[in-house]
Amino acid sequence: MERIKRVGLPPGSLIYVGKKFTEPVTFEIIAYNEEFLEEATLESTDDIKQFLNKNYKIWLNVNGLHDAKVVEEIGTLFNIHPLTQEDIMNTEQRPKAEEYDDYLFIALKMLNKHPSRDTFESEHLSLICGNNYVISFQEEKGDNFDVVRERLRKGHRIRKRGVDYLTYVLMDVTIDSYFLVTEKMGEWISHEEIKIIKDPNVKRTFEINQLRHDMSQFRKHIWPVRDVINSIIRYQ
Repeated sequence: MERIKRVGLPPGSLIYVGKKFTEPVTFEIIAYNEEFLEEATLESTDDIKQFLNKNYKIWLNVNGLHDAKVVEEIGTLFNIHPLTQEDIMNTEQRPKAEEYDDYLFIALKMLNKHPSRDTFESEHLSLICGNNYVISFQEEKGDNFDVVRERLRKGHRIRKRGVDYLTYVLMDVTIDSYFLVTEKMGEWISHEEIKIIKDPNVKRTFEINQLRHDMSQFRKHIWPVRDVINSIIRYQ
Protein backbone atom coordinates (compact mmCIF):
# COMPACT_ATOMS: atom_id res chain seq x y z
CA MET A 1 0.00 0.00 0.00
CA GLU A 2 2.79 2.41 0.94
CA ARG A 3 4.67 1.56 -2.25
CA ILE A 4 1.57 2.49 -4.26
CA LYS A 5 1.39 5.85 -2.46
CA ARG A 6 4.89 6.69 -3.70
CA VAL A 7 4.06 6.15 -7.35
CA GLY A 8 3.79 9.44 -9.25
CA LEU A 9 5.16 11.58 -6.42
CA PRO A 10 7.95 14.07 -7.20
CA PRO A 11 11.53 13.23 -6.10
CA GLY A 12 12.19 14.15 -2.47
CA SER A 13 8.65 13.36 -1.27
CA LEU A 14 8.83 12.13 2.33
CA ILE A 15 6.69 9.00 2.53
CA TYR A 16 7.55 6.39 5.14
CA VAL A 17 7.68 2.83 3.83
CA GLY A 18 8.02 0.27 6.62
CA LYS A 19 6.48 -1.12 9.78
CA LYS A 20 3.70 0.85 11.40
CA PHE A 21 4.72 2.69 14.57
CA THR A 22 2.76 5.04 16.79
CA GLU A 23 5.49 5.80 19.33
CA PRO A 24 7.15 9.21 19.09
CA VAL A 25 10.60 9.41 17.53
CA THR A 26 13.35 9.55 20.16
CA PHE A 27 16.87 10.99 20.03
CA GLU A 28 20.14 10.08 21.70
CA ILE A 29 23.25 12.18 21.35
CA ILE A 30 26.88 11.72 22.33
CA ALA A 31 29.07 14.84 22.16
CA TYR A 32 32.77 14.13 22.50
CA ASN A 33 36.39 14.96 21.88
CA GLU A 34 39.59 13.43 23.25
CA GLU A 35 39.11 14.88 26.76
CA PHE A 36 35.33 15.28 26.96
CA LEU A 37 32.16 13.21 26.58
CA GLU A 38 28.52 14.05 27.25
CA GLU A 39 25.50 11.82 26.64
CA ALA A 40 21.90 12.97 26.53
CA THR A 41 18.45 11.73 25.62
CA LEU A 42 16.59 14.48 23.78
CA GLU A 43 12.86 15.13 23.50
CA SER A 44 12.71 17.18 20.31
CA THR A 45 14.76 18.37 17.37
CA ASP A 46 14.99 21.80 19.04
CA ASP A 47 17.10 20.22 21.79
CA ILE A 48 19.72 19.24 19.20
CA LYS A 49 20.61 22.89 18.51
CA GLN A 50 22.47 23.33 21.81
CA PHE A 51 25.06 20.78 20.62
CA LEU A 52 25.77 22.39 17.27
CA ASN A 53 28.72 24.66 16.45
CA LYS A 54 30.71 23.53 19.49
CA ASN A 55 34.30 22.44 19.82
CA TYR A 56 33.48 18.74 19.74
CA LYS A 57 32.08 16.01 17.52
CA ILE A 58 28.59 14.59 17.87
CA TRP A 59 26.86 11.30 17.18
CA LEU A 60 23.11 11.76 16.91
CA ASN A 61 21.07 8.54 16.92
CA VAL A 62 17.45 8.83 15.75
CA ASN A 63 15.06 6.04 16.73
CA GLY A 64 12.15 6.08 14.29
CA LEU A 65 11.67 6.96 10.62
CA HIS A 66 7.87 7.16 10.54
CA ASP A 67 7.53 10.89 11.28
CA ALA A 68 8.24 12.90 8.14
CA LYS A 69 8.19 16.18 10.10
CA VAL A 70 11.05 15.01 12.32
CA VAL A 71 13.17 13.87 9.36
CA GLU A 72 12.52 17.19 7.64
CA GLU A 73 13.47 19.19 10.76
CA ILE A 74 16.74 17.28 11.11
CA GLY A 75 17.30 17.81 7.40
CA THR A 76 16.97 21.55 7.92
CA LEU A 77 19.34 21.56 10.91
CA PHE A 78 22.09 19.70 9.06
CA ASN A 79 21.38 20.85 5.52
CA ILE A 80 20.46 17.35 4.33
CA HIS A 81 19.28 17.14 0.72
CA PRO A 82 15.57 16.26 0.18
CA LEU A 83 16.57 13.19 -1.87
CA THR A 84 18.61 11.93 1.07
CA GLN A 85 15.66 12.52 3.38
CA GLU A 86 13.52 10.47 1.02
CA ASP A 87 16.02 7.59 1.10
CA ILE A 88 16.14 7.72 4.90
CA MET A 89 12.40 7.09 5.11
CA ASN A 90 12.28 4.50 2.33
CA THR A 91 12.91 1.19 4.12
CA GLU A 92 12.89 -0.59 0.74
CA GLN A 93 15.99 1.35 -0.32
CA ARG A 94 18.85 -0.93 -1.35
CA PRO A 95 22.21 -0.44 0.37
CA LYS A 96 24.13 2.38 -1.26
CA ALA A 97 26.57 5.25 -0.67
CA GLU A 98 26.25 8.75 -2.10
CA GLU A 99 28.55 11.75 -1.71
CA TYR A 100 27.08 15.24 -1.35
CA ASP A 101 28.88 18.56 -0.94
CA ASP A 102 28.73 18.52 2.87
CA TYR A 103 28.29 14.87 3.82
CA LEU A 104 28.43 11.21 2.86
CA PHE A 105 25.18 9.25 2.94
CA ILE A 106 25.19 5.48 3.52
CA ALA A 107 22.17 3.17 3.51
CA LEU A 108 22.53 -0.34 4.97
CA LYS A 109 20.46 -3.11 6.48
CA MET A 110 20.89 -4.09 10.11
CA LEU A 111 20.27 -7.83 10.56
CA ASN A 112 19.48 -9.75 13.73
CA LYS A 113 18.16 -13.15 14.69
CA HIS A 114 14.41 -13.14 15.32
CA PRO A 115 13.84 -13.43 19.11
CA SER A 116 11.35 -16.32 18.86
CA ARG A 117 11.67 -17.95 15.42
CA ASP A 118 14.42 -19.49 13.31
CA THR A 119 14.72 -16.57 10.95
CA PHE A 120 16.21 -13.09 10.90
CA GLU A 121 14.86 -9.56 11.06
CA SER A 122 16.11 -6.69 8.91
CA GLU A 123 16.01 -3.01 9.76
CA HIS A 124 16.73 -0.02 7.53
CA LEU A 125 19.77 1.92 8.73
CA SER A 126 20.99 5.24 7.35
CA LEU A 127 24.28 6.92 8.27
CA ILE A 128 25.23 10.50 7.48
CA CYS A 129 28.84 11.55 8.00
CA GLY A 130 29.38 15.31 7.97
CA ASN A 131 32.23 17.61 8.94
CA ASN A 132 31.97 17.08 12.69
CA TYR A 133 28.93 14.87 13.11
CA VAL A 134 27.45 11.44 12.42
CA ILE A 135 23.71 10.81 12.31
CA SER A 136 22.28 7.29 12.45
CA PHE A 137 18.62 6.79 11.55
CA GLN A 138 16.96 3.55 12.67
CA GLU A 139 13.41 2.24 12.31
CA GLU A 140 13.05 1.57 16.02
CA LYS A 141 14.93 1.66 19.30
CA GLY A 142 17.42 -1.13 19.91
CA ASP A 143 20.58 -1.87 17.92
CA ASN A 144 24.02 -3.48 17.93
CA PHE A 145 25.85 -0.26 18.76
CA ASP A 146 26.21 -0.58 22.55
CA VAL A 147 29.78 -1.79 22.03
CA VAL A 148 30.53 1.46 20.18
CA ARG A 149 28.95 3.56 22.92
CA GLU A 150 31.05 1.75 25.51
CA ARG A 151 34.25 2.36 23.53
CA LEU A 152 33.46 6.07 23.41
CA ARG A 153 32.84 6.18 27.17
CA LYS A 154 36.15 4.47 27.90
CA GLY A 155 38.17 6.92 25.82
CA HIS A 156 38.74 4.53 22.93
CA ARG A 157 40.72 5.83 19.93
CA ILE A 158 37.38 6.73 18.32
CA ARG A 159 37.50 9.86 20.51
CA LYS A 160 40.87 10.85 19.05
CA ARG A 161 39.91 10.41 15.42
CA GLY A 162 37.50 12.11 13.06
CA VAL A 163 33.84 11.31 12.59
CA ASP A 164 34.71 9.32 9.48
CA TYR A 165 36.30 6.75 11.79
CA LEU A 166 33.15 6.58 13.92
CA THR A 167 31.16 5.99 10.71
CA TYR A 168 33.54 3.18 9.79
CA VAL A 169 33.11 1.58 13.24
CA LEU A 170 29.30 1.73 12.99
CA MET A 171 29.44 0.11 9.55
CA ASP A 172 31.88 -2.53 10.82
CA VAL A 173 29.58 -3.51 13.70
CA THR A 174 26.60 -3.65 11.32
CA ILE A 175 28.41 -5.88 8.82
CA ASP A 176 29.76 -8.13 11.60
CA SER A 177 26.15 -9.02 12.40
CA TYR A 178 25.81 -10.48 8.89
CA PHE A 179 28.39 -13.15 9.73
CA LEU A 180 26.55 -14.06 12.93
CA VAL A 181 23.27 -14.40 11.05
CA THR A 182 24.98 -16.45 8.30
CA GLU A 183 26.39 -18.85 10.90
CA LYS A 184 23.01 -19.17 12.59
CA MET A 185 21.17 -19.82 9.34
CA GLY A 186 23.66 -22.58 8.52
CA GLU A 187 22.80 -24.21 11.85
CA TRP A 188 19.06 -23.94 11.14
CA ILE A 189 19.41 -25.55 7.71
CA SER A 190 21.51 -28.44 9.09
CA HIS A 191 18.97 -28.97 11.84
CA GLU A 192 16.04 -29.03 9.40
CA GLU A 193 17.86 -31.43 7.08
CA ILE A 194 18.34 -33.90 9.94
CA LYS A 195 14.67 -33.62 10.92
CA ILE A 196 13.39 -34.17 7.37
CA ILE A 197 15.56 -37.31 7.00
CA LYS A 198 14.23 -38.73 10.26
CA ASP A 199 10.62 -37.68 9.72
CA PRO A 200 9.79 -36.56 6.14
CA ASN A 201 6.45 -34.78 5.95
CA VAL A 202 4.76 -31.74 4.44
CA LYS A 203 5.53 -29.55 7.46
CA ARG A 204 9.28 -30.24 7.19
CA THR A 205 9.21 -29.45 3.47
CA PHE A 206 7.46 -26.16 4.19
CA GLU A 207 10.09 -25.25 6.79
CA ILE A 208 12.92 -25.96 4.34
CA ASN A 209 11.21 -23.82 1.69
CA GLN A 210 10.81 -21.03 4.24
CA LEU A 211 14.51 -21.15 5.03
CA ARG A 212 15.31 -20.98 1.32
CA HIS A 213 13.14 -17.88 1.06
CA ASP A 214 14.91 -16.34 4.06
CA MET A 215 18.29 -17.06 2.46
CA SER A 216 17.14 -15.33 -0.73
CA GLN A 217 16.10 -12.26 1.28
CA PHE A 218 19.38 -12.38 3.18
CA ARG A 219 21.42 -12.31 -0.04
CA LYS A 220 19.27 -9.44 -1.30
CA HIS A 221 20.26 -7.37 1.75
CA ILE A 222 23.97 -8.12 1.87
CA TRP A 223 25.00 -8.48 -1.79
CA PRO A 224 24.87 -4.73 -2.58
CA VAL A 225 27.09 -3.94 0.43
CA ARG A 226 30.15 -4.71 -1.74
CA ASP A 227 29.16 -1.85 -4.03
CA VAL A 228 28.71 0.43 -1.00
CA ILE A 229 32.25 -0.31 0.19
CA ASN A 230 33.68 0.20 -3.30
CA SER A 231 31.85 3.52 -3.61
CA ILE A 232 33.25 4.77 -0.31
CA ILE A 233 36.77 3.76 -1.36
CA ARG A 234 36.38 5.81 -4.56
CA TYR A 235 35.31 8.86 -2.52
CA GLN A 236 38.59 8.90 -0.60
